[in-house]
Amino acid sequence: MSIKKFEIVLDRKDGVFWAGETVRGKVILDTEDDLQTRGVRVRLTGLAHGEYSRGSGDDERTTRRTQVLEDHRHTVFGNYFTTAVLPEAGADPTFGRAPGDGTMYIPFDGSKLELVLRVMDQDFGTRDDLLGEVLLDASTLARSGATQSLRLQSQGVPGDAQITVSAVILPANHILPEASGEDKSASLVVADHAFVCALVVHKATGLRSGDWLDGNDVYVQAYRRPRNLNTREAFPSPDAKAILRTRHVAFPFAFPLSVDAPGTAELSAGRHTAFIRYYLYANVDGPSWQDPSVKVPITVVPIRSMAPTTPLFSPLVVGTKDDVYGCVFGCGFVRLGADGELEFSCKLVKQFFCPGERLSLSGQAGNSTSHDATFRVDLVCHILLCQHAHKQTVVTLFEVDVKADEKYTFDPESEVYLPAVPPSFFGSQWGSEIGCQDPVKWTYSLALSFERKDTGSFGTEALTRSVPILMTSMPYEAGPVLSEQNSDSTQNERDPWTLTSQVSPWVPLASTVGRAREQGRAAPQCESTVDIAGLEDVANVKKLTTIPYTPVTICWKRGSLKSVSGSGKRDSTIGEIVLNVFTGSDKIGELLETMEAKEGDGAMTALGAWIAKNSEAAIALTPQEVKSVFGCVKLAQQKPSLARELAQGLRGELKCTQILAALEASPLAKLEVALAMVPFCSDSDPKAKGTILGHLNHFERAQVEAGFGLLIESIK
Repeated sequence: MSIKKFEIVLDRKDGVFWAGETVRGKVILDTEDDLQTRGVRVRLTGLAHGEYSRGSGDDERTTRRTQVLEDHRHTVFGNYFTTAVLPEAGADPTFGRAPGDGTMYIPFDGSKLELVLRVMDQDFGTRDDLLGEVLLDASTLARSGATQSLRLQSQGVPGDAQITVSAVILPANHILPEASGEDKSASLVVADHAFVCALVVHKATGLRSGDWLDGNDVYVQAYRRPRNLNTREAFPSPDAKAILRTRHVAFPFAFPLSVDAPGTAELSAGRHTAFIRYYLYANVDGPSWQDPSVKVPITVVPIRSMAPTTPLFSPLVVGTKDDVYGCVFGCGFVRLGADGELEFSCKLVKQFFCPGERLSLSGQAGNSTSHDATFRVDLVCHILLCQHAHKQTVVTLFEVDVKADEKYTFDPESEVYLPAVPPSFFGSQWGSEIGCQDPVKWTYSLALSFERKDTGSFGTEALTRSVPILMTSMPYEAGPVLSEQNSDSTQNERDPWTLTSQVSPWVPLASTVGRAREQGRAAPQCESTVDIAGLEDVANVKKLTTIPYTPVTICWKRGSLKSVSGSGKRDSTIGEIVLNVFTGSDKIGELLETMEAKEGDGAMTALGAWIAKNSEAAIALTPQEVKSVFGCVKLAQQKPSLARELAQGLRGELKCTQILAALEASPLAKLEVALAMVPFCSDSDPKAKGTILGHLNHFERAQVEAGFGLLIESIK
């Protein structure tokens, strides 16, 4: 292949994104002459991986678990389209466990669209097995708004296996961002096709086994109906020869990050490894096993459920003391005698922190023994691998020597800051079928120790206390609701995982994230990392690929994000910062004008700020006005984040009619929009809930129904 240039260029140069944002960019391809290829493909992948080893030598046993967190893909050039591969999926594979894994975006001109769907079993080194195929009228299916189950056939004979699909037709610029400048004429997908059919594969059932030993590695292939197709015979294979005649081409892409996406993390404890990684990968699909490919890692900053609840805003006093016994010389012999006490009492201003924040520790450490002692504060990361193995990493934050018969007073203004570590992660949230299978989870504690330097004593030589803390992704302020609960408490020893129940399901609004991006700074989380062979995609165009890469954490300046407090309960909810930066009136027209001018993430920021300024007008939004708000955000991938912004901003005043309007304005993301909004729904009318559920596929309804009103109690 005569390729001069092949690279991925992100719109955001630093490659740092908050969960819920949209990753935008373009794939640039320059060739010397016409390029024959099976396709040009780009995808966004998120992986969580954990592994631990037991034993040694011949008896060593290693347990590994990998979970796909995000799997969005576009075939930006080519004649056929594919879903993600579901490894070991067996006879009844289910798509949708990772966002995007069952979705194919097929551009067309708006006329009738007939597609061949093939369910395949991927085999390495040999031809993939065909498990069944069927002809689909995608345009008719999209107009019906329904989900359809189709019987698969083999050699023209229908069998018992079935595939369940749905389809939505949208303008092309609602799926792919429009190219601009010199790249506008080169953007083949947007220029040549006015519409995109988003074909979603939900599941397949009753598939035959394509392998003798292993389960099926299932994916679905789609391509336009060949002219010579006879439904009573085996279908022709897709045309694998696509000719790219343009010498310079820029393929735009836009991939959504889930609002509850876990953040990037690199964790290791000795020989045990764990990480959460996100990357973009593009390849020119050719006949060679080593296709030209490029890869760009990105950093994702989490906002999921890491807002502290009320108790964690309270100061905490931690202390202990004990007698120390040592060797006492006298009267010609040695005897065991008392040698004073070690004691310390420390006060933490709160029980949650974010990377880069000051520790603010006050109190005293007293040493009444005859030997010097060392007081130390360590940050301990508790790592749970594959639900079984508990590991730790330790970073020393503060250490001081206390001489014999002296006391040391801690200065809360001392230069002791939390390091650049990934925020706490307790695993998947409500509504997830695979929440119990997280390959890695982690949390933190502060380990306080006071230890004598000599080793000739008996009894207590070191005093220790462990304090569970929550590491958040950004600072939070306590609202007026805490005014009567801001008293000191004394903490006994606790398991660090007890904080799992003390985080809020609230997430920061886009307006908060916008301010946070300005105030925070990216700091290296660890040393550069490398790919793990056999697990990640590896790019072979090394010059254009950022590998190895250094994941970062957002660190914060002194103090916290300042919220603009208003009157009333609405502005005092814990775990959410409202930034009042909207200066317009409460007229919906001005909001729509502002959102249309800003677009994308800026539109969501404008919505959050407008709701904070005009709460009564926001609560009174009519269904048509809600549709107009959603119409200001073109990209379908951004609708779920917009839904979360609106639902959370209304603080328990969200009505079913508003949710219904949002669903009707988001045909490609109905499930995700419903999951984002129904926890904040204040309606108790069963009929209204039934109307919302009626807009969803029957196998999606139980998950959404379980979420209705879940967060209302946390608002009241």
